[in-house]
Amino acid sequence: MCKNGCQICTTVAKVDEEINQAVDTLRRLLDKRRGLRTEQNRAHDLMHRLPVEIRNHIFELVLPRWDEWGDKIQVKGVVASRLSSVCRSWRDITCSNSFLWSTLRLPLGQISTSSWPYFMVNQIIRSRSLPLTFCIEVVDRGKRGLERARKDLASVLHVMSRCSNRLHSLSLDAPFDTLSAFQHNNIPWHRLTRLRIHSSSQSPHQVNHSLPLMNPTASPTKIELNQVSIRSLMISWNRLTSATVHCVDLDDLMLLFQHASQMTDCQVLFFDYGIADLPMPQITHHRLKTIGLRNPIDTELAIRVLDSLTAPCLQEFHTNDVIALYYLPQRLRQSLTSLTLYHNLNGLELPYHFASFPGVTDLVVDTPGEEDDAIKRLLLEGCFPNLRHLTLRLKSFLSLWEMGVIPLLLDRKRLQHDQPNESKLSKFLVVERDQAIEFDRMWKSDVGEQLKALGIRLREDGFEFI
Repeated sequence: MCKNGCQICTTVAKVDEEINQAVDTLRRLLDKRRGLRTEQNRAHDLMHRLPVEIRNHIFELVLPRWDEWGDKIQVKGVVASRLSSVCRSWRDITCSNSFLWSTLRLPLGQISTSSWPYFMVNQIIRSRSLPLTFCIEVVDRGKRGLERARKDLASVLHVMSRCSNRLHSLSLDAPFDTLSAFQHNNIPWHRLTRLRIHSSSQSPHQVNHSLPLMNPTASPTKIELNQVSIRSLMISWNRLTSATVHCVDLDDLMLLFQHASQMTDCQVLFFDYGIADLPMPQITHHRLKTIGLRNPIDTELAIRVLDSLTAPCLQEFHTNDVIALYYLPQRLRQSLTSLTLYHNLNGLELPYHFASFPGVTDLVVDTPGEEDDAIKRLLLEGCFPNLRHLTLRLKSFLSLWEMGVIPLLLDRKRLQHDQPNESKLSKFLVVERDQAIEFDRMWKSDVGEQLKALGIRLREDGFEFI
């Protein structure tokens, strides 16, 4: 505005004043409308009129489904923070349900995350007194991403130390170098029941045994380890009942069998470390009920591991190595009641006289269909004389159907329920967990029409002969 105060400048000033007044009026009206809409939602929103238990259950159904480790098993869904941003009423409902905040997923290294401590503390407060599940993953594994992940992990551990009395499940998916933040931590892990560490290095043989990742206050009941030495955990084994380990050496495996005296389930995937010429100690495990041995690079080494083990309570054996199955010691064979054969079977050329498993009543053939010549021999040559329950994958079933094996198996089914079984199949199940489209295509084909005439029971994941 000019100093002389001309008429034009005076008119512009008056218009600006009217605009400011109009803006103030608009802001006042918007604030008033916002408050009235909140009252309107509370008066007419169906969600607000429902009982608290039903409202909480509906909100829980909207969230993605998580497994025990905090991983998504159903992609569809919205996070709790997005539900709380819809309106004030929904925010009150969301914040009042502590279950919605008890699982913390922390993707580290992707962006600058200086706000991780604030985010974690806020969510931990909303979870109240529920057990906490932490799922930590390094998503950016470039040079800058790893540097950020190391800094972020130190902040995360600091916050975890303040709520360690509620930490129930911990999952780590990160390169081994970034786990150095655990080396000097003194977090008490007394409530930790599940521990999963998926690490990675340039070579699967580069396993660091000297880095103590945990401390003896941790006594989990279930562990999953991938490229992490069992000896580096420094945990207590008194409560461990289930262990799944990838890429371990024989010393680690022997330590697990010797010290985890309460373990009932042990799955070993891909081991080829250790010196095979060294004598292996004889180990007796009195509680082991299920053992899995898959992807051994050296079958002779797998056989030596089984020869050194005595498990009087062993009931289930999982493997993809037919040769190891053939040389399974009699002391382990005699108590088996269930056997699972996984895909990529090693040693498809079976010995001429394959030993029988008279105690096996349940057989699961979890193969995609490439090894059906070996499966055909196992099923028809008397290896399982007392088989009651047989479960096949769809591809194996179709391949065996073309071979003419399925009608022979169906002849062994019990036709009359009032007669004793006498080594007849009482259940024949075909399932396909991850290929529902292929199952539906087969069901509408000529094969499906022939199967319908046999009498079957539909299931969500497959079908069952009755």
